[in-house]
Amino acid sequence: MDPLPDPTEDDPAVTEPEEPAPGEEPSVEDPAIDVEIDNWLNPVGLAAMQAELRELVWVWTSFENGVAQDPVEISYRYVGSDTVAGVEASKIELVIDGEPWTLWTDDRGTVLKAEIAGEVLPAEMAVTVVGPMITGLFSPFAMVEAYDVRGVIAGFGPGWEVRSTDVGTQRIGDLEARVHEIEVTMSGPPYTALGEQVSLTWAVADFGAFQMLVEWRTGDPEAAGQAGFRMRVERVIPR
Repeated sequence: MDPLPDPTEDDPAVTEPEEPAPGEEPSVEDPAIDVEIDNWLNPVGLAAMQAELRELVWVWTSFENGVAQDPVEISYRYVGSDTVAGVEASKIELVIDGEPWTLWTDDRGTVLKAEIAGEVLPAEMAVTVVGPMITGLFSPFAMVEAYDVRGVIAGFGPGWEVRSTDVGTQRIGDLEARVHEIEVTMSGPPYTALGEQVSLTWAVADFGAFQMLVEWRTGDPEAAGQAGFRMRVERVIPR
């Protein structure tokens, strides 16, 4: 499977957020970010994923000239503990764009054994092939860390222009969360070329017990001549 595209390329400006659907709480704009971070959840890689989450489903959609490309859905489920060649391992299940994967990993997230579409891969392929592919799949969460989303929310970012909108309570899978959309305009290396600006939107959900970025988008997905992407978390169950 090809890795997800680099989201730092050709990020166009973000338009105003959509109006809430009937029955939703009204949006409240505030230049300050009224989100208290006391348990930030961002699973960068398998080690964090298996330590923090029981289930996670996220969808990546790219847009070209205002047209949505085929979305890629990735679902993760922690099955339990197991052993592989005498080594204690975590057994997890992934479904990647409809293809089932079963992985056995150690506590560092190293893949010890892999079964893809019913075929068990040789041990060396599990390490050299599956590992890098998993890194690409988890790139949205690596983006969250690289852009220091938590720091920006807490007001310790690099001085970017930030505007927060309280969009009310939303259901994400089986859980409800208070969601803020945060529009960020950034400029300067290493995030943009010198003298250029990039705008994007983050949706940060406060589930009470934990907080998490649940959407990241660039550009107006339906604008003609625009390119962009949207990553959205559809389900999350912590351990």
